[in-house]
Amino acid sequence: MIPAKFKLLGFIIILLAAAAHLLNTGYRDWSSGADTAYVLGLLFLFFARDKIEDERVQSLKLKALTVAFCAGWAVVGTIRFILYLDARPVTPPSVSAYDAMILMLVIAHALFHWWRFQDGRPGRTM
Repeated sequence: MIPAKFKLLGFIIILLAAAAHLLNTGYRDWSSGADTAYVLGLLFLFFARDKIEDERVQSLKLKALTVAFCAGWAVVGTIRFILYLDARPVTPPSVSAYDAMILMLVIAHALFHWWRFQDGRPGRTM
């Protein structure tokens, strides 16, 4: 696991990549290289240790990754299917692996924090 102090590094990587990407291309060309930095920053954020790192946190992270992987696969598969339905003489562009990873990591991060919030609410019985 990545130490908790590296969460700030993840935020900095994402912010610098977004600023450089915006200034360079204005987000016209999404696959101009910044997507690699976005994935790196999101990996730092998701896999960094939390203040309380126990079996419950690890279980929630694994559950969030599992659901995010399945949801990301379904979303990307649906997008690819829709793109291929349109009859074109040239193969349409597809979603890159980095785009899929960004989607999955954002979903996993959101699910983990939502479930952790739900888990810590008072009066919660399992």
